[in-house]
Amino acid sequence: MGTIHLDEQTPADLEQACGHFQKHGAASARLWPSALQPVFERLRSEKRSGLPWWGQIVLASLLVWAVPAIACAPVLDFVLAVEELPPTVQETYNLDELRLLATGSGQRLRHEVFGFYTSVFSYGVAVHQAVAIESGCPILVAEVRLVLGNRVIEIARDLGVHGCQRGMIVSHYAMHARDDGDVFRVYAARAMAVLKAGSPARFFGDTTQSDDQNAVGTAIEREIDKVLALFQQDRTVALTKADNDREIAKLSKACVDAT
Repeated sequence: MGTIHLDEQTPADLEQACGHFQKHGAASARLWPSALQPVFERLRSEKRSGLPWWGQIVLASLLVWAVPAIACAPVLDFVLAVEELPPTVQETYNLDELRLLATGSGQRLRHEVFGFYTSVFSYGVAVHQAVAIESGCPILVAEVRLVLGNRVIEIARDLGVHGCQRGMIVSHYAMHARDDGDVFRVYAARAMAVLKAGSPARFFGDTTQSDDQNAVGTAIEREIDKVLALFQQDRTVALTKADNDREIAKLSKACVDAT
């Protein structure tokens, strides 16, 4: 008789074992593979339990085979990216046009207008489905990008006409760009730390479904917005740091004729 492994048994195999036991008695158990010895031992000990031997074997087989699959819990992974693009220098306006722009902006300036610095901050959240390699369970992956882009240092195109030192002026507005980048990196690091901290399950809210991409994306955006609540305020303050007394003194000597 061939070897019968418990994890490969079919009802026919068990019925055959039961019939063999009924016909030849408990002593015949030694002729069966060692894997079936516990089954025969139980049959001997429970002959008077009221259940037919076949019923007991079927019950034993069900206990082995009917193991429920473990449910996949909601899982959220993050792919985090921070992009700080370098500023470019442009010469679109002349000094007179820059003065008009400054007057229209209503900003209080501490030095002659030789140019300006500008940038755009943005962030995006994209949530998509994937499959975990180890468990095979469906998961959500949230890609979060924080970007400081469209960075421009604009200086007057006619600086040379007024005898201005272009390098000194570009260097001054580059300091504004540097301070802007410093604040951006601080807040980007805070946002990333908040997203990584604690259990990602908090982004699923009251739902136990892991496939609600829109709801998860909205929850992530709420967390980022909380972190960025004071970003614009701190950014505005940082953009004035370069206009200190030392820099003002240097810029006052940047041009032979700045009027």
